[in-house]
Amino acid sequence: MKRIGIEVVSGALALALAIIGAIFPISTEEDVNFWIILIGGITIWEGSRFILRNWLRHSSLNGE
Repeated sequence: MKRIGIEVVSGALALALAIIGAIFPISTEEDVNFWIILIGGITIWEGSRFILRNWLRHSSLNGE
């Protein structure tokens, strides 16, 4: 089974967020805070996965 690239996952998340944002527009401060936390959480999650995967690949190539 072919692994899905991080670009595909990030693109799908961005599209899903755009669709949700079109359906439920930002109208209050609570909505703004929700979107900031949601997008920040997804960014941290994807970034940590990317960094961890590259670190593991690098350390396995060096025999560490």
